[in-house]
Amino acid sequence: MGLRWYSQVIFRHCTRLMLTNLQIQEAKVAYDRMYEFASIEPEVNINAAVENDEWTKDFEELEIKNLSFRFTGRKQLLKNVNLKVAKGKITALTGESGCGKSTILQVLQRFYFQETGSIIINGKFDLSNISVKSWRKIIAVVPQEVKLFNCSIIENICLSNKEEDLQLVAELCQHHGLLDYFNQFPQGLFTKVGEDGLSLSGGQKQIVALLRALFTKPQVLLLDEATAALDPKTENFILQLLLKLKEHMAILLVTHKESTAKIADEIYVVENGQANLVNKIYVA
Repeated sequence: MGLRWYSQVIFRHCTRLMLTNLQIQEAKVAYDRMYEFASIEPEVNINAAVENDEWTKDFEELEIKNLSFRFTGRKQLLKNVNLKVAKGKITALTGESGCGKSTILQVLQRFYFQETGSIIINGKFDLSNISVKSWRKIIAVVPQEVKLFNCSIIENICLSNKEEDLQLVAELCQHHGLLDYFNQFPQGLFTKVGEDGLSLSGGQKQIVALLRALFTKPQVLLLDEATAALDPKTENFILQLLLKLKEHMAILLVTHKESTAKIADEIYVVENGQANLVNKIYVA
């Protein structure tokens, strides 16, 4: 009996020790992550005077000239890439996985910096001479991996709980014909999505992400496989919406799907580190 009692005591203490160790390990991961964020260098705005005197923030076109890029310690990913993106047009980027399509979008967002080459805005401004803050105010992105918060659909779109912002979201959905789509949810736009959008499908997340991007009224819309998880009916609706939106903005989309690429005015195939303009493509 005594041996059994001692065994139970030891077991309880071992269990507590294991749980404590788990908490310590989780705290260490959280600390390392916080340190990683705290150690990030602030983004530098170069030649702000050029922006204030001449850059009116009215976007017309951007041209990538002889852009090359590589990740540190790796072989060159992009080599002498040339392409144009203009207001009133949809430009598609296609190619095999890992060829650098998404990296081009990252460079355009100024998360990465090219090794050589330049990005010219409106035929006169080098993107590196425009402040990061003002540039990102006119662009919006729909990424492959959509991040949602544990709140309602409408709050995930506007990233706010102010009444005026919620009203603007409702008007945005009504304007683009998506209000009936969201009314199918239990509480409509006020339906809770759960942690990281657990209660939504991949396609539903992409639609929320698209509306989040449109809420900011961008002049440049970057789409990274934004229709990959959509069913054919919803995809066709979104593609028709993009055709209407291009009148007011420039759209650059990355896709593997022929049904998506066919709506583009210009199609570039990224292959061997270069982007080649083609008239017609056949993709899987």
